[in-house]
Amino acid sequence: MTIARIVPSSNLRRNIHWMKTLCLLKGNVMKEKNFENRVKSFLKDQGCWFIKYWSGNAQNGKKFTKDGIPDILCCCNGKFIGIELKAPDGKPSDLQTYNLKKIDGSGGYGILLYPDKYEEFQKLIKLINCDNSMHQEIYKRTFEGRWET
Repeated sequence: MTIARIVPSSNLRRNIHWMKTLCLLKGNVMKEKNFENRVKSFLKDQGCWFIKYWSGNAQNGKKFTKDGIPDILCCCNGKFIGIELKAPDGKPSDLQTYNLKKIDGSGGYGILLYPDKYEEFQKLIKLINCDNSMHQEIYKRTFEGRWET
């Protein structure tokens, strides 16, 4: 015979709080994943090489890869682009910001990309692919230093 354990109300409230928090986090992950799929599909259509970079944990707790590397590493028409994707209310970590700055300082494009700048991102990639020097102006105006805001 199994006896049901009665959970005190304070634990129940705490459990409900954590369940709500997990649902919000899952919602953010899904928004970011949908956005990621749109970006990857666009890059593929533009003929860019890219790889989705994942820094998950192995089962033994050791990291597969380094933390802070942008979500997508990309090369379009010879230009290196590191793209950190965020949901509308997402915020980059200090390490992600650091790496975007390093990419930018090395002559590549370090892009912190939110959904509200997706159209500008598309313009940037199209101009890079056309070898149009205007892409530098769009990058400076729209993306350069955005991580500092």
